[in-house]
Amino acid sequence: MVKFNVIIPSIDIDDLLINCIKGLVVQKYKNFFLSVIIEKNNKLSFLNNYLKQNKIAYKIIVTKVKTISGKRNIGASLIDSEYLAFIDSDAYPSKNWLETGKIFFDQNNEVLVVGGPSGISFENEKQSYLLTNYSKKSFLCTANLSKRKYSDKNQYFDWLESCNLMIKKSTYDSVDGMNKEQYIFEDLALCQKINKKYGKQKIYYLGKLIVYHKDRSILNFLKQRFVYGLHLQEALFYSNFLGKLLSLIPLVFLISLIIFFSFFYKNILFYYLLFIFTILSFSIFYYDIKKFKLSFIFLINVYFITILSNLSYALGNILSFFKLKKLLSKKIYSNSQS
Repeated sequence: MVKFNVIIPSIDIDDLLINCIKGLVVQKYKNFFLSVIIEKNNKLSFLNNYLKQNKIAYKIIVTKVKTISGKRNIGASLIDSEYLAFIDSDAYPSKNWLETGKIFFDQNNEVLVVGGPSGISFENEKQSYLLTNYSKKSFLCTANLSKRKYSDKNQYFDWLESCNLMIKKSTYDSVDGMNKEQYIFEDLALCQKINKKYGKQKIYYLGKLIVYHKDRSILNFLKQRFVYGLHLQEALFYSNFLGKLLSLIPLVFLISLIIFFSFFYKNILFYYLLFIFTILSFSIFYYDIKKFKLSFIFLINVYFITILSNLSYALGNILSFFKLKKLLSKKIYSNSQS
């Protein structure tokens, strides 16, 4: 039996997807099958030839399915394997990615899902793209979720991101895979089903199970945050109490800002409170970021992008109460890559 079915969902065959596949070709562990699920078949002959030349067992499926979750379900059904390994098309794995996953599962049979860092930048990434990466390292942007992106500490989590995730296929099938209708939080929903069926401490974060993830441009990062904001109801539904509170903070801040400005924009008290907020928010931001020893100008730029990301998220929150979520998610999220 094939040990791993590596599943890559993508819109089309672009340079990032090819780069991801190149990272799989050089894996130390070779017992894997590659499932590529795409919407557009451009460069299909090139990719077929490349995979055949490198003697990779694979299948490419062209589909009308738009969601990443739906594409992953298609990939999971293509072949019988012991494990499924999910990676995004705009990422690439470290050379020992599959080997590390295999060794971990061999030694920890009780664990059903293992993941690792998913936010490590490409080598020689553009300076402007690194701004968004450092923003995500701040509690002010991602709250406590940054631990799932950058930490090298091994620990149990209640859920992990599916851009760097390995799972027993029997487990995936037993909970009917991912919700094919979900654009966002499909990994959180999957892990919740696993926790409900199998109990806690079945999902493990392994610090050395590394993939490198392409950072987004500032504009596309703000688009991504906007779409996350559109899915506020899902964030509230799947999160614990603390997660619910953290999800609401940007919205509460934006509404408060609008109300205070509308009634008190001529009052010096408004600007005093805004100044106090700026000092407090920068202090929280700096506490997380100071260890990276960034230049002052770069640091200030990251801070302002972080503030903009929260405003973008809050704007998405507001529009989530209208019947625009599905349409905007389709239009914006698919165009917010890199």
